Formats: sequence, C-alpha cells, structure tokens
Amino acid sequence: MTETFADRHGTYGVMAQFETPEHLLAAANRAYAAGYRNMDAYSPMPIDGLAEAVGFRRNWVAPIVLFMGLCGAAGGFSLLWWISVIAYPLNVAGRPFNSWPAVSYTHLDVYKRQARDCASRLGERVGAARPIARFQHGAYLDE
Repeated sequence: MTETFADRHGTYGVMAQFETPEHLLAAANRAYAAGYRNMDAYSPMPIDGLAEAVGFRRNWVAPIVLFMGLCGAAGGFSLLWWISVIAYPLNVAGRPFNSWPAVSYTHLDVYKRQARDCASRLGERVGAARPIARFQHGAYLDE
C-alpha cells in the first residue's frame, strides 16, 4: 500500500460547503476563535463580516498600483509636455504650447498601462507564495 501525504505529514487542510451565508460566517468565526489563521472562504456573493471572520489583512498591492499608475500618468504628461513645449514646439492655430487637453488621453493611457504592468508584476511576486492550482482540484469542479 502506498503512503499518502496525509500519512506522512498529517492533515493539511479541511474543506466544507455550507448551505447559507450565515452558516459559513458562523463556521469561520468558530475556526478563527479556535486558533486557525491560515484560512480562506469563497462565496458567489459578498458576505458582510466574512473578511474579518477569516482574519483578512489589508495588503499594500492596491496603494502601490495606484502610486505607480500616477507616476505613469505624470511621466507620460511630462514627456508629451517636453516634446510639445521644448523639443519640437508647433504653433497650431495660435494655441498655447503647454495645452494639457491635447495630451490628456495619452497620459491617461500611460497611467492605465503603468498600473496594469505594476499589478501584474506584483501579482507574480505576491501570488508566488500562495498555491496557484487550488481551483483545479476536483472539489471545485462542477458535479
């Protein structure tokens, strides 16, 4: 007979399914009170108080992505301002050289790209510490 992971290392985790959101919330509160800290809960809709029940802590991903996006917007605007005012100024219909509405779409696009790239890189770094293939388990597939 072959030895399993549970035989060698003990029980790694427990999975449960609940009929109502109240049962899930009560079970999460009981598990947290019992001392379990590495928990996760999934539901098809938001449940008030579930994040606190499983001990969810805020992370720095969203503020860092916002900061990098704002840096991308400032960098894109600065580049286009430098091009249109200093490097290659063009007098088009008497408009001022440093007209920000002319480049607003461009620097917002750079903001979007910078934020997306930062989020994907942070997701690779932060997500590498968590198991990625957990939704490929047979228990998560439709019956």
